[in-house]
Amino acid sequence: MAHRLGIFKGRLYDEWLPNFCNDGKRRHSLAGFKAESIKNTEFDASNFMRALDSGLVKDSGGGRYLSERSSAFEQIFWSGSKSIEPRPLTLWVDPVITIGTIARLGLDYGWPIY
Repeated sequence: MAHRLGIFKGRLYDEWLPNFCNDGKRRHSLAGFKAESIKNTEFDASNFMRALDSGLVKDSGGGRYLSERSSAFEQIFWSGSKSIEPRPLTLWVDPVITIGTIARLGLDYGWPIY
């Protein structure tokens, strides 16, 4: 499973961070991302990807994630102070775990997702 964290980090830099930063409502610089903020475990990273890859949770645009049974959006990045350039961005640990838990409940335990 060790390689799953590497895949997670690759997708973070290639997909999720650019989607978040390039959103028309944000326009953040990718350079503001703090790599040391990636503190999720391989287990959580793997389950997060399972949630997205299975379609249980979808990126509804601009790094806003939505589950079928929810009207609340989650985002996995936290924006720091506007007064600092580039604006600091960090990975928000809790939403990664929350989204990964949806995969566990639906795929591993048969929780009704839809």
